[in-house]
Amino acid sequence: MAERAAYTQSRIQQQKNQRDALLHASQTGAITKPWLSYCLGHLANQHRGRIVSELTTLPQFAGLTHAESYYRGSAGRRLGEALPIALGLQLARREELIIAAVGDGSYLFANPAVCHHIAEVMKLPVLVVVGNNGGWGAVAGGTKALYPDGYAARAETIPATAFTTSPDFAAIAASSRAAACRFPGPKISPACWKKRYPSYAPADKACWLTCS
Repeated sequence: MAERAAYTQSRIQQQKNQRDALLHASQTGAITKPWLSYCLGHLANQHRGRIVSELTTLPQFAGLTHAESYYRGSAGRRLGEALPIALGLQLARREELIIAAVGDGSYLFANPAVCHHIAEVMKLPVLVVVGNNGGWGAVAGGTKALYPDGYAARAETIPATAFTTSPDFAAIAASSRAAACRFPGPKISPACWKKRYPSYAPADKACWLTCS
Protein backbone atom coordinates (compact mmCIF):
# COMPACT_ATOMS: atom_id res chain seq x y z
CA MET A 1 0.00 0.00 0.00
CA ALA A 2 2.78 2.41 0.93
CA GLU A 3 4.62 1.50 -2.27
CA ARG A 4 1.54 2.29 -4.36
CA ALA A 5 1.06 5.63 -2.59
CA ALA A 6 4.69 6.54 -3.17
CA TYR A 7 4.40 5.63 -6.86
CA THR A 8 1.23 7.74 -7.19
CA GLN A 9 2.89 10.75 -5.60
CA SER A 10 5.91 10.28 -7.85
CA ARG A 11 3.70 10.23 -10.96
CA ILE A 12 1.79 13.31 -9.81
CA GLN A 13 5.05 15.20 -9.30
CA GLN A 14 6.39 13.99 -12.63
CA GLN A 15 3.27 15.21 -14.45
CA LYS A 16 3.45 18.55 -12.64
CA ASN A 17 7.08 18.98 -13.68
CA GLN A 18 6.17 18.19 -17.29
CA ARG A 19 3.31 20.71 -17.24
CA ASP A 20 5.53 23.40 -15.71
CA ALA A 21 8.24 22.76 -18.32
CA LEU A 22 5.74 23.03 -21.17
CA LEU A 23 4.27 26.23 -19.78
CA HIS A 24 7.71 27.75 -19.36
CA ALA A 25 8.66 26.85 -22.94
CA SER A 26 5.35 28.23 -24.22
CA GLN A 27 6.09 31.79 -23.14
CA THR A 28 8.25 32.41 -26.21
CA GLY A 29 7.53 31.89 -29.89
CA ALA A 30 4.09 30.95 -31.16
CA ILE A 31 1.15 30.61 -28.79
CA THR A 32 0.73 26.98 -27.76
CA LYS A 33 -2.33 25.13 -26.51
CA PRO A 34 -0.84 24.65 -23.02
CA TRP A 35 -0.14 28.38 -22.66
CA LEU A 36 -3.51 29.44 -24.09
CA SER A 37 -5.22 26.93 -21.78
CA TYR A 38 -3.35 28.32 -18.78
CA CYS A 39 -4.35 31.90 -19.65
CA LEU A 40 -8.02 31.05 -20.21
CA GLY A 41 -8.13 28.95 -17.05
CA HIS A 42 -6.70 31.85 -15.07
CA LEU A 43 -9.38 34.15 -16.49
CA ALA A 44 -12.17 31.63 -15.80
CA ASN A 45 -10.99 31.12 -12.22
CA GLN A 46 -10.78 34.85 -11.60
CA HIS A 47 -14.38 35.43 -12.70
CA ARG A 48 -15.83 31.96 -11.96
CA GLY A 49 -16.39 31.66 -15.68
CA ARG A 50 -17.13 28.65 -17.88
CA ILE A 51 -15.15 27.44 -20.89
CA VAL A 52 -16.80 25.72 -23.86
CA SER A 53 -14.00 24.23 -25.95
CA GLU A 54 -13.37 22.24 -29.10
CA LEU A 55 -9.88 20.76 -28.65
CA THR A 56 -8.48 24.25 -28.03
CA THR A 57 -8.30 24.20 -24.23
CA LEU A 58 -6.43 21.46 -22.37
CA PRO A 59 -7.95 21.08 -18.87
CA GLN A 60 -4.73 19.74 -17.38
CA PHE A 61 -3.12 23.13 -18.10
CA ALA A 62 -6.17 25.31 -17.41
CA GLY A 63 -6.10 24.52 -13.68
CA LEU A 64 -9.81 25.19 -13.23
CA THR A 65 -10.91 25.45 -9.60
CA HIS A 66 -14.72 25.34 -9.66
CA ALA A 67 -17.36 22.84 -10.75
CA GLU A 68 -19.09 22.95 -14.14
CA SER A 69 -16.41 25.24 -15.49
CA TYR A 70 -15.43 23.20 -18.57
CA TYR A 71 -17.34 21.63 -21.46
CA ARG A 72 -15.64 19.92 -24.36
CA GLY A 73 -17.37 18.82 -27.53
CA SER A 74 -16.48 15.69 -29.44
CA ALA A 75 -13.58 15.62 -31.88
CA GLY A 76 -14.77 16.02 -35.45
CA ARG A 77 -18.32 14.64 -35.21
CA ARG A 78 -19.93 17.88 -34.05
CA LEU A 79 -17.38 20.38 -35.28
CA GLY A 80 -18.58 23.95 -34.84
CA GLU A 81 -20.82 23.35 -31.82
CA ALA A 82 -18.82 25.23 -29.16
CA LEU A 83 -19.74 28.77 -30.16
CA PRO A 84 -23.53 28.12 -30.45
CA ILE A 85 -23.44 26.22 -27.14
CA ALA A 86 -21.63 29.14 -25.51
CA LEU A 87 -24.32 31.52 -26.79
CA GLY A 88 -27.04 29.34 -25.27
CA LEU A 89 -25.14 29.08 -22.00
CA GLN A 90 -24.73 32.86 -21.90
CA LEU A 91 -28.46 33.26 -22.53
CA ALA A 92 -29.16 31.05 -19.51
CA ARG A 93 -26.48 32.64 -17.30
CA ARG A 94 -26.53 36.33 -18.13
CA GLU A 95 -24.14 37.49 -15.41
CA GLU A 96 -21.42 34.88 -15.92
CA LEU A 97 -18.29 34.96 -18.04
CA ILE A 98 -18.74 32.41 -20.84
CA ILE A 99 -15.72 31.61 -23.01
CA ALA A 100 -15.92 29.81 -26.37
CA ALA A 101 -12.42 28.49 -27.13
CA VAL A 102 -12.27 27.18 -30.69
CA GLY A 103 -9.87 26.55 -33.54
CA ASP A 104 -10.13 28.44 -36.79
CA GLY A 105 -11.72 25.45 -38.51
CA SER A 106 -14.43 24.92 -35.89
CA TYR A 107 -15.04 28.68 -35.80
CA LEU A 108 -15.77 28.65 -39.54
CA PHE A 109 -18.01 25.58 -39.17
CA ALA A 110 -20.11 27.48 -36.62
CA ASN A 111 -21.22 30.09 -39.21
CA PRO A 112 -19.54 32.88 -37.24
CA ALA A 113 -21.28 35.80 -38.96
CA VAL A 114 -24.64 34.44 -37.79
CA CYS A 115 -23.33 33.66 -34.29
CA HIS A 116 -21.93 37.16 -33.81
CA HIS A 117 -25.12 38.69 -35.18
CA ILE A 118 -27.22 36.67 -32.71
CA ALA A 119 -24.83 37.69 -29.92
CA GLU A 120 -25.37 41.34 -30.81
CA VAL A 121 -29.15 41.08 -31.18
CA MET A 122 -29.60 39.08 -27.96
CA LYS A 123 -26.87 40.99 -26.07
CA LEU A 124 -24.81 37.89 -25.30
CA PRO A 125 -21.26 38.98 -24.34
CA VAL A 126 -19.50 35.68 -25.01
CA LEU A 127 -15.70 35.84 -25.11
CA VAL A 128 -14.73 34.01 -28.31
CA VAL A 129 -11.13 32.85 -28.54
CA VAL A 130 -9.98 31.57 -31.92
CA GLY A 131 -6.74 29.58 -31.94
CA ASN A 132 -5.61 29.86 -35.54
CA ASN A 133 -3.60 26.79 -36.56
CA GLY A 134 -4.37 27.13 -40.26
CA GLY A 135 -6.70 24.20 -40.84
CA TRP A 136 -9.15 21.59 -39.63
CA GLY A 137 -6.95 19.82 -37.11
CA ALA A 138 -9.87 17.82 -35.69
CA VAL A 139 -10.66 16.39 -39.12
CA ALA A 140 -7.03 15.51 -39.78
CA GLY A 141 -6.68 13.93 -36.34
CA GLY A 142 -9.89 11.93 -36.72
CA THR A 143 -8.80 10.64 -40.12
CA LYS A 144 -5.44 9.48 -38.80
CA ALA A 145 -7.04 7.86 -35.76
CA LEU A 146 -9.57 5.91 -37.84
CA TYR A 147 -7.29 5.02 -40.76
CA PRO A 148 -3.71 5.26 -39.46
CA ASP A 149 -2.36 3.32 -42.46
CA GLY A 150 -4.64 4.88 -45.05
CA TYR A 151 -3.73 6.95 -48.09
CA ALA A 152 -4.64 10.25 -46.44
CA ALA A 153 -2.58 9.52 -43.31
CA ARG A 154 0.47 8.80 -45.47
CA ALA A 155 0.13 12.07 -47.36
CA GLU A 156 2.28 15.02 -46.36
CA THR A 157 -0.91 17.03 -45.83
CA ILE A 158 -4.34 15.42 -45.53
CA PRO A 159 -6.45 16.80 -48.40
CA ALA A 160 -8.91 19.60 -47.59
CA THR A 161 -7.67 20.05 -44.00
CA ALA A 162 -5.01 22.77 -44.39
CA PHE A 163 -5.65 26.45 -45.14
CA THR A 164 -3.17 28.38 -47.28
CA THR A 165 -4.82 31.65 -46.21
CA SER A 166 -7.06 32.69 -43.33
CA PRO A 167 -10.02 35.06 -43.24
CA ASP A 168 -9.81 38.18 -41.11
CA PHE A 169 -11.55 36.68 -38.08
CA ALA A 170 -11.47 39.95 -36.16
CA ALA A 171 -13.26 41.67 -39.05
CA ILE A 172 -15.99 39.00 -39.02
CA ALA A 173 -16.65 39.69 -35.35
CA ALA A 174 -16.35 43.45 -35.76
CA SER A 175 -19.06 43.38 -38.45
CA SER A 176 -21.50 42.80 -35.58
CA ARG A 177 -19.88 45.49 -33.41
CA ALA A 178 -17.88 43.02 -31.33
CA ALA A 179 -14.80 44.29 -29.53
CA ALA A 180 -12.34 42.36 -31.68
CA CYS A 181 -8.59 42.10 -31.17
CA ARG A 182 -5.67 39.88 -32.12
CA PHE A 183 -2.82 38.57 -29.98
CA PRO A 184 0.11 37.49 -32.18
CA GLY A 185 2.86 35.32 -30.74
CA PRO A 186 3.25 34.88 -26.98
CA LYS A 187 1.79 38.28 -26.09
CA ILE A 188 -1.32 36.70 -24.60
CA SER A 189 -1.02 36.28 -20.83
CA PRO A 190 -3.17 36.54 -17.69
CA ALA A 191 -1.77 40.05 -17.22
CA CYS A 192 -2.88 41.15 -20.69
CA TRP A 193 -6.45 39.98 -20.00
CA LYS A 194 -6.51 42.05 -16.82
CA LYS A 195 -5.10 45.10 -18.60
CA ARG A 196 -7.56 44.88 -21.49
CA TYR A 197 -10.60 43.95 -19.39
CA PRO A 198 -9.91 45.20 -15.82
CA SER A 199 -13.49 44.69 -14.65
CA TYR A 200 -15.78 42.23 -16.35
CA ALA A 201 -19.27 43.69 -16.80
CA PRO A 202 -21.24 41.48 -19.22
CA ALA A 203 -24.11 43.90 -19.70
CA ASP A 204 -21.74 46.59 -20.98
CA LYS A 205 -19.86 44.60 -23.60
CA ALA A 206 -20.42 43.17 -27.04
CA CYS A 207 -19.26 39.70 -28.01
CA TRP A 208 -15.46 39.62 -27.75
CA LEU A 209 -13.09 37.92 -30.14
CA THR A 210 -9.42 37.12 -29.68
CA CYS A 211 -7.37 35.56 -32.46
CA SER A 212 -4.16 33.76 -31.61
